Amino acid sequence: MKHIQLFLLIGCLFILNLNQLFSQTTTDWKISGNSVSGDSKLGTNNAYDLIFETYNVERMRLTSDGKLGIGIGNPQAALHIMGDFKLNGTMNMYTWYDPNVTGPRIVLTDPNGNFEIASPGNLYEMLHASDCFTNESQQSLSVWANGSSNGLNTLYTGANCPTLVGIGTADPIYDLHVNGISYSTQMVAGEHVSILSNSSSLMTTDAFLIEDESNTDNPILQINNKGTFKLNYFGEGNPFTIKSGNTTEDLFRINSNGSMDMFYTGPTDGSLIFNVHSIAENEGIFAITSDGKVWCQGLEVMHAPFWGDYVFEKTYQLKPLKEVEQYVVANKHLPDFPSAEELEANGVDVYEMLRLLTVKVEELTLYTIELEKRIEQGNK
Repeated sequence: MKHIQLFLLIGCLFILNLNQLFSQTTTDWKISGNSVSGDSKLGTNNAYDLIFETYNVERMRLTSDGKLGIGIGNPQAALHIMGDFKLNGTMNMYTWYDPNVTGPRIVLTDPNGNFEIASPGNLYEMLHASDCFTNESQQSLSVWANGSSNGLNTLYTGANCPTLVGIGTADPIYDLHVNGISYSTQMVAGEHVSILSNSSSLMTTDAFLIEDESNTDNPILQINNKGTFKLNYFGEGNPFTIKSGNTTEDLFRINSNGSMDMFYTGPTDGSLIFNVHSIAENEGIFAITSDGKVWCQGLEVMHAPFWGDYVFEKTYQLKPLKEVEQYVVANKHLPDFPSAEELEANGVDVYEMLRLLTVKVEELTLYTIELEKRIEQGNK
């Protein structure tokens, strides 16, 4: 009986040791390492998180729904790191690989912190989505952008950003400030004024043009490719003035009513102040002298609506010579002629004077004819 009891006791101890050995090899992980013969696992069998601690402080947590948090107890993504991390080596984002893209691509973050992949062209479009960007000093800086609204490459700073462009100067004070010589075959200035040169393929009819976009039928200044000059003025005041740099006085002026004034301040010694030369003859053909004289080779009045031929009409009343004599004695000038005082005060109308002289010559001719008739009658 005692042998049977001893045998049962030894069997129980063997089974207990076997269970203990089995428990150690299948569930307990040793810090010195573990030898396994197949896949092994470390975790929980129910809906609880797996927590890793050091120095009695939680450092990492794997939640029951599979989110791994480092430095955070409630991770919100598959990997959620609170704090800095360092990567030594290459990080390959295979799902972003595109075999059709041969050039480099750029990793960006959106305003919410999400990673995005972009090409250099995408980055360019994002950088130039607005005319300005603000730097760390809260300064508004313009962005040079490239557009193609007219089918051509266009470099511009944007319409909604205050920009001063300086060439040859670091402190421009105008929208475009060039310190030095500039050369242009075509230029557009302002919102309503365009200045174009015929050397540009865009201009085929005018060599130089300044026009108002609201009234293109009447350009402000137009010089066509044949040299014809046209100037229109729509404002108030004097549209064109040349001043003396020494006295600031007007030297030449075109008034808003179309009249022109030219001022001369030199000596009145008869010297030329305006001269037109003939290229073929190499001599002057028209001149104005400083003493007020005009010289030319001929003067032609193109329009003479009221000439003296009416004197020869039968209805014309020729004054008797006795009446003419009385008028001359009293007034010291011929009838219808201005007096010397009137000429001094008002000047001479050349056309009117020629007309009056023609009338008097025709009247003298009639007097002569009448006198000859009387002589012939007396001799009979």
